[in-house]
Amino acid sequence: MLIFKHNFFIDIRAISATILRKSWLDRKGYIYYLLTIDKDKYGKIDYNKLANELSQELKRYGDLFNDDDYIILLTKYGVYGSYYLPNKIFINIQRDIKDIVATIIHEIIHLRVEDIVKQKRLNHEEKEELVEDMLKEFTAKDRQKKEM
Repeated sequence: MLIFKHNFFIDIRAISATILRKSWLDRKGYIYYLLTIDKDKYGKIDYNKLANELSQELKRYGDLFNDDDYIILLTKYGVYGSYYLPNKIFINIQRDIKDIVATIIHEIIHLRVEDIVKQKRLNHEEKEELVEDMLKEFTAKDRQKKEM
């Protein structure tokens, strides 16, 4: 089950986590948002409406998270997505809904493979490669289901 949340403290946490990791994020080429946002597009956000839209989009990927609960923390700040064990995902909403959905799926896969990552002692690049491979495999299976 997916549980969507947003509040002021989620935004503060996303901002502070980004500031703390800023030099690493810059070295790795990550895109992130601090206190500047596109106010025309993201000034007033109906987080409940957004959560409903995301839920509808994500229903078709139910196989990925039917057995577990994930808390999706929506924010206008930070990187596109990040995860915190055991089940929290920060998601930056300053993008198209399909991109947000793709990021949520990417971060869920991160949470699901974390034991493998630790066991194999994968570095960051290897971990991202594993997640991307699993994402491709999962989306290929999803496409096959639709074609049936």
